[in-house]
Amino acid sequence: RYAHPPPRHFMTKTGWAPHFVIDTGRNGAAVEPRSTCKSWCNVRGAGVGSVPTLNTQLPDVVDAFFWLKTPGESDGCTHSLPSGDECARFDPMCQGPDAIGHSIDEPRAPEAGARSCP
Repeated sequence: RYAHPPPRHFMTKTGWAPHFVIDTGRNGAAVEPRSTCKSWCNVRGAGVGSVPTLNTQLPDVVDAFFWLKTPGESDGCTHSLPSGDECARFDPMCQGPDAIGHSIDEPRAPEAGARSCP
């Protein structure tokens, strides 16, 4: 649902009653890549889903498919940055077993918003 629904007078004047917007920026994997639904940070194996569109084929339920974040952007950094420096804004969820950078043989994840892939 929308975080803040539009004011009632907006809905009355426009005739539009909002429903849902679905973030499809990371839901394109054929199989659920997370071991738990709590994993949200830089999930290994996540893929880009449907491109952003208002044509959802379910207009009475879903208003749009939308990429909340640009595909390839980091959700947050691992404890150590790719440079080797310590991440000042480290979130423990970004070091979880499903996160890119958790395994010793994977590159460390950069700060949120930075490109996590070349």
